[in-house]
Amino acid sequence: MRRVVAVSAALLALALTGCDQVKNLGTKPKAASTAPKKSREPDIRELQSAQEFDEFIKTPDRLIVVKFHADWCPYSVELTPSLKIVASDFAGQASVGIVDSAKLPDLIKREKVDSYPRVRFYRDGKMVDDVSGIVSGHATEMMTVFFDKHSKGVPEVYHEKPAAPRPDPAAPAQPAEPAIKPMKKGWVPEGLEKRKH
Repeated sequence: MRRVVAVSAALLALALTGCDQVKNLGTKPKAASTAPKKSREPDIRELQSAQEFDEFIKTPDRLIVVKFHADWCPYSVELTPSLKIVASDFAGQASVGIVDSAKLPDLIKREKVDSYPRVRFYRDGKMVDDVSGIVSGHATEMMTVFFDKHSKGVPEVYHEKPAAPRPDPAAPAQPAEPAIKPMKKGWVPEGLEKRKH
């Protein structure tokens, strides 16, 4: 019996994801919310500077989720599709920012990020949760629990993407250029000579 428990614990430790150490050993993710969410285009963006990060987390009346990412960490890469799925379900309430550790090392140091993947949840500029050690194969369920927990009381507001600029109706219409133009008489590909008959 001890051997079975030891093997089970070892397998669980291998299944836990986190590039720093095994955390949350023995904890089970809670069941995902059964509340239906509208699936829309998620607001996911890569944050390019510490200033953009600071402004982003202060966004009012939204759940702000920041994933600290490292390309060299397979668990960090593995979390991205799950995060996109959950962000779609909470598109009216949450925005997701991704911080690439290679591009913003000073921000990583300032925020004391010591493991990957690390996901932090913010409301009105204040961190409300800090998660690492995502269970492999259950990332979508785990992220749903955290999104659901921290989006309580956040109004659903869908920001439509701006439409492509419309042409000015007063401007003269430009004739459409054909995608394929006919060859000129006598044209020969470069490097070839015209045959003499």
